[in-house]
Amino acid sequence: DLEALQSIEHKLVEALQKENKDLKHQAEQLEKDLDARAVEIAQVKDNAQSAMAELEKISQQRIDEVVAEHERTIAEKQTEIAKLHSNMEELQARASSLAGVSSSAADAQLAAQGLSASALYSEL
Repeated sequence: DLEALQSIEHKLVEALQKENKDLKHQAEQLEKDLDARAVEIAQVKDNAQSAMAELEKISQQRIDEVVAEHERTIAEKQTEIAKLHSNMEELQARASSLAGVSSSAADAQLAAQGLSASALYSEL
């Protein structure tokens, strides 16, 4: 009877030891799986950060390009405005010059008409 109990006890100890060994193995496997997942998560996080940095870089480049294009457009428009001002000044100078010539020509014409009128009068 004692031997039977000892045999049962021995079998229970063996079963518990085997179960303990299996549980340790499962725990080790779960730990390895968790470590592998942690590495994957870290890689995904790094990839996401790299992608965000690249997007920010591309966005900043595009912003810089748009700003540069606007600055070029503004400079071109300022140049056009300066040319228009120069042309206006030139036209105003020509108009003033032509007004002076027209005035002188009108004065000369009136003087000539005055002379011819007095010459005609003296002949009469």
